[in-house]
Amino acid sequence: MELDWPRCASPPKLHADEVHVWAVPLDVERPVLHSFAELLSADERRRAERFHFEHVRRRFIGSHGALRQLLGRYLDIEPADVAFATDDRGKPRIVNAISAESTCDLRFNLSHSGELALIAIAAGAEVGVDVEQIRVVSNIERLARRYFHAAEAEEVLAAEGDQREALFMRCWTAKEAVVKAYGSGIGTGLNRFRVPLEPSFAASIDLSALPQPFFLDTRCWLSRLTPREGYAAACVLVGDERRVRCFEFSA
Repeated sequence: MELDWPRCASPPKLHADEVHVWAVPLDVERPVLHSFAELLSADERRRAERFHFEHVRRRFIGSHGALRQLLGRYLDIEPADVAFATDDRGKPRIVNAISAESTCDLRFNLSHSGELALIAIAAGAEVGVDVEQIRVVSNIERLARRYFHAAEAEEVLAAEGDQREALFMRCWTAKEAVVKAYGSGIGTGLNRFRVPLEPSFAASIDLSALPQPFFLDTRCWLSRLTPREGYAAACVLVGDERRVRCFEFSA
């Protein structure tokens, strides 16, 4: 199925007031997958080999290979030379994150579901992204009442048929994008803040009700995304509003 975002072979300039979100199709031909695998580090290859199912291994290689290609293009270095580390909040970082053209360090986040991955890239700001293929969710009432704000749960559970799953995924991806922007641990307070469930939404979200914010800035900018029919997605930037520009990745 075609993506709804324009294909872009080379990343445009990343401005300080922007975040770039890339949609990466994971149903790629074997030669492309092989080229992605050659970019991975030894640790990433070992992680890929541990997956029992071939389609899971393929999606891992495709998403992480595309991530390396994109970051290499932004940083003007070889994709295989991009080095990663994990901070004390569990967030992945780029060790060599200063580009040749900018003094702002790059931050990124990756998510994938089904045959689609999303990669969000920003300069000097924490970013989180989440994508989910809309599907039937078992125990949807239990999950909604445990992890969603009471008003969100009521809205989701009042819907019927396919609309219920769509609303659930809109809420879930927004919550996950917040967690991924702020880092591990914030997930214990998912029901303390509310996100709108409209199909198209971009606005500031107030997280001041959370007991222990992980950053001084408890404001974040949430943008709901629709990269492909049958998928829900959201992107979150810690801090003030930024323009979200969306592209389809081209290997």
